[in-house]
Amino acid sequence: MGLDSSGRPNTPNLPARIENLEKRVLLSAVIGEEEIIEEPQIDYAIFGRVYLDANANGAFDDGIDTPLPGVQISIELGQSGFAYDLLTDADGYYWALVGAGTYRIRQTQPAGYLDGPEVAPPGAVANPGGQNDTYELAFPGAAMGSYDFAERPADAGIVDGDLASLQFWQSPRGQRLLLGLNGGSKSKVLGNWLAGNFPNLYGKKAGNMKLENRDNQYIADLVRKIADKKGDLAEAQALAVALSVYVTTAPLAGNAAGEYGLSVTETGSGTKMVDPGAAAGALGLSGGSMVPLADVLAATDSMAKRGQIDAKGKARQLSSVAGLYERLDAMGIT
Repeated sequence: MGLDSSGRPNTPNLPARIENLEKRVLLSAVIGEEEIIEEPQIDYAIFGRVYLDANANGAFDDGIDTPLPGVQISIELGQSGFAYDLLTDADGYYWALVGAGTYRIRQTQPAGYLDGPEVAPPGAVANPGGQNDTYELAFPGAAMGSYDFAERPADAGIVDGDLASLQFWQSPRGQRLLLGLNGGSKSKVLGNWLAGNFPNLYGKKAGNMKLENRDNQYIADLVRKIADKKGDLAEAQALAVALSVYVTTAPLAGNAAGEYGLSVTETGSGTKMVDPGAAAGALGLSGGSMVPLADVLAATDSMAKRGQIDAKGKARQLSSVAGLYERLDAMGIT
């Protein structure tokens, strides 16, 4: 029925919701809403959720992501031209009982948000033929999974207070902030978050940079150590950006960073948009367009090996990525 990013079941309470659904057989009748000749066989359920994807991971996470009510969803029956329009409820869900057949689920993009990814359950297709905000499926055949639509905040670019520079993190103020996160210097929440989200930079594949089960004291010491490295500071500046994303996201780190001049929100600076510029090609991102900062970090992790940013020996690509992080670092508070 669908899982969130931690592997927990992520479905609506289907029986209770379906019993309250009016005109639940409309999708199997192609001759009009009030002219159903016979009650069709209802064997399947179409359901899903629209939500604000705060950490930009394409999966709904309880306590982090926000359901979006009142979003229009259209469920179309085959090539008949018949469509059932409905709105998501207070929990961001939509649902309908249907019979066997081919269906398309279309979302009307909600105002004030950027489009996030659609991830199709087994047997279905997301965005067929290049269409956006669409699923195509057929019963029998497709899984009765959750056909979700993720959204991202339509934030402007990075502004003052969204990031903290490497200089900040190695300063006494930045060190105090790190040592006080999530209950104190012995907390391992930050280290495990970094390891889980960026396995090549800080996780099981990160070699000496592995931060899994490392506490805040260890991370604070590491920041000072790598900041003192002569020459290329790309890895240190990337860590500064990752730390900034963490502390500006209220569900992850609370509001502690607000006392240090950082802007803390429910979605954090990971959803802020940035132009990767010359680094787009090296990172595998679209050139000439703005992308969420979280995508830049994820792409950087994808090209990393044993905790080091690696461009497969291509000095120009490595230089472009280093230049991007130097630019981001210059945007951070000191």
